[in-house]
Amino acid sequence: EDVCLRPERPILNYAWGDEAEVVKIYISQDSEPDAVAAARAGKSGEAEVRWKPRSLKLRIHGEKLDFVLDLDPIYYEIVPEESKFRVSENKRVTLTLKKKESFTWLKLLKPES
Repeated sequence: EDVCLRPERPILNYAWGDEAEVVKIYISQDSEPDAVAAARAGKSGEAEVRWKPRSLKLRIHGEKLDFVLDLDPIYYEIVPEESKFRVSENKRVTLTLKKKESFTWLKLLKPES
């Protein structure tokens, strides 16, 4: 894993929805104002996502710390190379997870056993 010396603050407030071929995760200005502000317009590498088949890690680089959404393990498999994210400045950060199989997801995360 990468050694990151910057302090981190977890992103805990997000919503998600199932949309047939994909699952979308929304981090909104209302629920995580500091993280969304730090993402700016997302044009200069302020936000990055590390996608894996059963996990994802969003990192938003703030001025003094990183805001991190770490989802692991995801309940079903995703296709990392077809998953993406978008920043809508001062509104939200949206993650689009491409499903490996397009059945309806009732859960996002698999509980730790």
